[in-house]
Amino acid sequence: MPSDRYIPSAEAMTGDYLPEPPPDWPECLQARLRAIVGAHPFGWWSAANEPLLHEYVRALDMAERLQAMLDALDVQTCPVAELQGLLQARDRESKRALSLARTMRLTQQSVAPSTASRALERGASADAPWIVPADSEN
Repeated sequence: MPSDRYIPSAEAMTGDYLPEPPPDWPECLQARLRAIVGAHPFGWWSAANEPLLHEYVRALDMAERLQAMLDALDVQTCPVAELQGLLQARDRESKRALSLARTMRLTQQSVAPSTASRALERGASADAPWIVPADSEN
């Protein structure tokens, strides 16, 4: 029997926790973190996933910085090695951001309702659509 001194970790890790950006971050990163946090429902965040969120924001920022560097390059005169290095770095940061987003279940696929749940919400019957009820007229 649990004592009054301890609570289940799931209860302690959920609820009204809202991650805050580190105060030493630039305003653009702080705004991005707040926008990401604000785009998810109440109780989504916990102290356990805050480090992942920080890394996600950093990865997004770095991928965008690298892309801006690529956009500013003149591809005709740029050495191939430099272009290749920037492309690899940008791709690495993009993959890192995507991996972190999946880990935190931030992707559309992880939060979008499934076909089955939408059917249940609509109150669809369990019968297959090609089965016609016996009392219907043809």
